[in-house]
Amino acid sequence: MFVILYPSEYNKQMYIIKRLDEFSRWLNGLKDNKTRIRLARRLEKASRGLLGDVAPIGEGVYEMREFSVLDGECITFSIVTG
Repeated sequence: MFVILYPSEYNKQMYIIKRLDEFSRWLNGLKDNKTRIRLARRLEKASRGLLGDVAPIGEGVYEMREFSVLDGECITFSIVTG
């Protein structure tokens, strides 16, 4: 799943997040409301520059991981910097 981050023109520590259609369909199609809300909050935090658990996986591509302590799950999606 891909999300694109663009540095904000007004604040270089903030990002503009563009969700690709495939990612939006996947996120909106999640049946677990708690997971959908958790991921939406994670992206909102990333837009404020709080990227959290992010690791480079290629040229301009990063992996963002969201762990759920209660479920023991890890959701991973890719970020492409613009």
